[in-house]
Amino acid sequence: AANVLRITGAPHRFTPEVQSRAASAWAESLSGLPRPFIALLVGGATHRRPFPVSVAADLGARVAAMARMVGGSVLLATSRRTGPEAEAALVSAIPEPRAAFLWGRGGDNPYFGYLALADGVVVTGDSVSMCSEACATPGPVWIAADAEFTAPKHQRLHDELYRLGYARPFTGRFETWSHPPLNAAADVAAAIHTLLTKV
Repeated sequence: AANVLRITGAPHRFTPEVQSRAASAWAESLSGLPRPFIALLVGGATHRRPFPVSVAADLGARVAAMARMVGGSVLLATSRRTGPEAEAALVSAIPEPRAAFLWGRGGDNPYFGYLALADGVVVTGDSVSMCSEACATPGPVWIAADAEFTAPKHQRLHDELYRLGYARPFTGRFETWSHPPLNAAADVAAAIHTLLTKV
């Protein structure tokens, strides 16, 4: 209908201003790691889809191999849905040099800092918000989503992000490319502004 606004991904707060502040806040603590930085953002099990330890271990090993091929570092961040067993598998599969933030273990969460400073982002496909925030960065984004563990609604989002050039399926190969930052919040705000100016 004419009064329906269709958006891609979820609105989020990772704006250019937030990105700039996060980059400044985390640059020094990550300065000892070799670049390029590959951020690995991991969700986990959903209501109907598990996140097996074997999948976590394989993902960690493949991202570590990607970083090794280009002489870079992995910046790992897990979430409340990852689980301790999967976290342990990820950490075991990713050798130094790396930075790792494990959910619930204390310390400041570097999630936005990792996004702001990453030269490329690998994100698991189980979260609309994480995929959308990853695509707010202008650099390469790869979505890691095994078909058997991916819900249909998530697969539809992945396909749209691929089609629009915001992301690509994770293959383990590092490629440099760019895209416009994605943030549906800006589209929603612009639509509201347009409607208000018509009143």
